[in-house]
Order: sequence, then structure tokens, then C-alpha cells
Amino acid sequence: MNEETKISRERMIEVLNQELARGYQAIIAYVIYSQTLKEVHYMEIAKELEAHAAEELGHAIQIARQINYFDGMPIATPKEVKISDEAEEMLRSDLEYERQTLINYRQRIRQADAMGNSRWAKPFGESSSRNRNICRTWPTPSASTRRRSKNNECLMFDRCLI
Repeated sequence: MNEETKISRERMIEVLNQELARGYQAIIAYVIYSQTLKEVHYMEIAKELEAHAAEELGHAIQIARQINYFDGMPIATPKEVKISDEAEEMLRSDLEYERQTLINYRQRIRQADAMGNSRWAKPFGESSSRNRNICRTWPTPSASTRRRSKNNECLMFDRCLI
């Protein structure tokens, strides 16, 4: 078992607090992005982002519960949220948040398992599964409304690269 996987209780509290800060970041980003996407072809995505904000709140509560289980104190400060006037930039930021979250959740699952706390890995597995399935639930615009970036790549399908 490598050192990255086998961690102390104190280190688990620290990394869970990092996940909690990332969860706060996601909640804030989803709220802002869902309310500031203005183009008509992004309206379905805006609705989906609202739903994700609620899901992320549930994940944040689960993570705070885990921190408490390990006798830690949940933090109150989010990671920085990238704000832009450009819808494409907001969606790219969201994609990066999701990608990093998946990487981290997979590591948390391995760490919790290595500590003998498999039941505390369960919420990460559920979140990770939801994030992997975004491609199936993310609205795909029709060919006439599909939005393309400056590099002519379809932004709606970027979510499938997670």
C-alpha cells in the first residue's frame, strides 16, 4: 500500500476539508452559472446546473458529517470560483471542477478503504458515479442550437471527457 493511500486520521480530516471547500466552490459556481447563462440555447443547461447545486449541497453535508466522524471541524471557506461573462468559459470552468472532483473522490475512496472505513467511502462512490454519468444526463442541444467554441469544438460534448 503506498503512502498516498494509507493516511492518518488527521490527514483524512485535512483532505476531507479540501473536498468540502471544493464542494462549496461547486455550489457557488452552479448557482452563479445557472443564473447568468443568458443565451437561449443554454437554458436547459442552466436548469441542470440548478439541480447540480442542490446535489452538491447534499454532498457537502455528507463530507461535513465524515469530518465530524473523524473528530474534525468542517471548514467554512470555499475554493475560488472562476467567474466570466462568457458562457463558454463558465462551462469550461465547471468541466475542470468536475474533472478534479472525480480524481479526488477516487483517491478518497482508496484512502477510506485503506483506513478500514469503507462505509465512509460510499458517499464518494455515489458522487463519483453521478459525475461519470453526466454525459448521459447533460442536455444535448439540437444541431441548430449547438454551441461551438472559438476552436470549433462542441462544448456540450466536452462534459463527456471527464
